[in-house]
Amino acid sequence: MPKEDDSMRPFDDAVASLVVLTTGLRDHHRDAFDAAKADLLRLTRGKASALAYVRRIVAAELNGPHDPQWKVSAAEFERRRQQVFQGLSAQTQEIIALCEQHGNKLTKQ
Repeated sequence: MPKEDDSMRPFDDAVASLVVLTTGLRDHHRDAFDAAKADLLRLTRGKASALAYVRRIVAAELNGPHDPQWKVSAAEFERRRQQVFQGLSAQTQEIIALCEQHGNKLTKQ
């Protein structure tokens, strides 16, 4: 297995924390989840390659069905999951808009 890129370590840690807080907290513990989500979004803001990396990890971790063994209810899990994806999507749209504003292409020609 290739050596992990240490530059992505902060993103791995932030995603791991967010996933644990998404599934491991009871419904009424929204403040810890909200703080972890804000930390992740602050970390990825304006960093296109890191954002793409984080989106892949989050999708792999949170696109599955609710597990009844989790402490969070199915409805709260879905709410948290949607909030994470909406935040990442909004950041992606910001990056696209900045690239278009500056005349940069997102894909190679």
